[in-house]
Amino acid sequence: MFRSVGTEETGSQIGYGFMRKPGIVVDEENSVFPYYSCSYIIRGEGTYIDEQGKKYTLSAGYLFQRFPGKRHSTIINPHSDWAECFVDFGKNIYADFLLRMNFIDPETPVLRSRESSDIEQKIWNMMNKLESSDEGDLPDLTIESLSLLRKLINSSREFSGGKGLTSQIEQSCRDFSENHNFRQDLHKYCKERGIGYESFRKQFKKITGLSPLKYIIRSRIDNASYLLLMTSKSIGEIAEELGYKSQYEFSAQFKEIIGSSPRNYRKKKG
Repeated sequence: MFRSVGTEETGSQIGYGFMRKPGIVVDEENSVFPYYSCSYIIRGEGTYIDEQGKKYTLSAGYLFQRFPGKRHSTIINPHSDWAECFVDFGKNIYADFLLRMNFIDPETPVLRSRESSDIEQKIWNMMNKLESSDEGDLPDLTIESLSLLRKLINSSREFSGGKGLTSQIEQSCRDFSENHNFRQDLHKYCKERGIGYESFRKQFKKITGLSPLKYIIRSRIDNASYLLLMTSKSIGEIAEELGYKSQYEFSAQFKEIIGSSPRNYRKKKG
């Protein structure tokens, strides 16, 4: 079941469905999908191969994703009575929301989840809602569908053992956000916490979508935006509070990221 959402003729669809594939061996071979798809394996065994040739084992309880523009293959054990359910999003939703909001990680196409009839039921319910919804209900259904996808992916990450790592990254996010003028060397920061710098940097970007340094800068600019709008502090005082070497350095970085100088930002929002 597929429905188009919004005014675009293509690229903003939502889709739900169930599929059985008995006797099939090659499901997809070097295929490139024009849309995003996340499938939950109800039963069966197989292999997912990404565009770099990396192989992932598939079995009941796993999620596998297909990304627009990324080549992949899926091979199925023909004797495993394969069955899956899925949720799909058009390329516009994928590009404008899933990627930009760091909703998904295209470098991790396969996630281990729990075998759960609850997942099947939720997708079944959403498929029926999609079929029966009026046009005016589709925007709300899109938000509900995105929430379901997020829950599926998050539960899979936790089940796969990523919860501890995620907690470590979340703590670092709090450290960087609470210390607005954070200037500590990141290598030293990692060493003090017994974390390997390269591993930390890669995992941080994987989870947040930003490098640690860019996250620190963004956090600093977020705080600058608040101070500009909610206080009467001068731009120089704000620059000093946030740890900038000069008002000029602060203004240049603020304009680069926000697209407006601190002074104009305060005027336009005031």
